[in-house]
Amino acid sequence: MSSHPVPYERLIDYAADDLNDLEAAAVAGHVATCGECAATVSRYRAVRRILSSAETMAPSLAALARARALFRHTQPSVQAGRLQGLLPVVARLAFDSLKGPVLIGVRGTGNPRHILFESEVADVDLQMERVTEHGETVWHIIGQVGLDEPPPVIPVALVRTGSALPSVELDADEHGIFSIQAVEGHYALHVRLPSTLLILPDLEIG
Repeated sequence: MSSHPVPYERLIDYAADDLNDLEAAAVAGHVATCGECAATVSRYRAVRRILSSAETMAPSLAALARARALFRHTQPSVQAGRLQGLLPVVARLAFDSLKGPVLIGVRGTGNPRHILFESEVADVDLQMERVTEHGETVWHIIGQVGLDEPPPVIPVALVRTGSALPSVELDADEHGIFSIQAVEGHYALHVRLPSTLLILPDLEIG
């Protein structure tokens, strides 16, 4: 977004309603003509709504600070830098509890949904469960990257289909376990491994 006339931090300030009327009007003019920036503003405001503990209560300052930190990590320049020089590997869907026969020893249909992706570099096991928070339905996803010797940090990014920015970006723990919340939709999951970008394509949430 460095080529945009509106700096990224100013865009987030606009989404957080932290600009004066004149500054906000200038940013609004750009957002009205830029789908990428409009999507960023929309995602930040959606996060802000989810962080609210009630319809009539604003998020705490600490919660907003965490949301700002999350969006700083999802700038395209940061994401592009993290992926530079990585060999892309596409994982294949090995099992989905909503489709096909039940495999011995693997959870069948029901709640939560169980999905397994396999590749030559690592397997990724996902469990999805629908939950309702503050009147909104979201999907809670717990995943594990299966590696014999996982690196200390495994960056994971959930990217909505058609978007240039990750919806969520975080690090798995030392066991390769991560937890994500997302709304229903079509996504790809990117797992950054040493020298490799593992891609889980066509991940349908919902």
